[in-house]
Amino acid sequence: MPGRGPRSSRRDPWRVFKYSPRAEVLNRAGGRCEGAFILFWGRCGNAAAEADHVFPYSKGGPTVVSNAQALCKSHNLRKGNMIPPWWYIRGLEKRRHSYFPEGSDVRVFAVMTAEDVGARERPSGRL
Repeated sequence: MPGRGPRSSRRDPWRVFKYSPRAEVLNRAGGRCEGAFILFWGRCGNAAAEADHVFPYSKGGPTVVSNAQALCKSHNLRKGNMIPPWWYIRGLEKRRHSYFPEGSDVRVFAVMTAEDVGARERPSGRL
């Protein structure tokens, strides 16, 4: 989907979702897997165990909440490092309307904001 994928070849130094970003990803999904039940229809009934990159980290996807989805172990293993086709993202966003908190942005963006970049910079004087 144009404008939503990674815009830089530089890799995000943060590899995994930890602490509050991970909790936010799992909470906004209601603790359930966001994977599709059949192709891109319906929603998996399993508990979400992992916060995963929609656009894979190995392909330049940043570790930001707007590029995250809550998945069960089975869906995460099946997805691997696949760059999602447009219909996968559309299906995910459509499903999210039914369970995301009211007013939340359901769109997938694999782009770091200025705030995300600032959080990753090292404080001066430290290595």
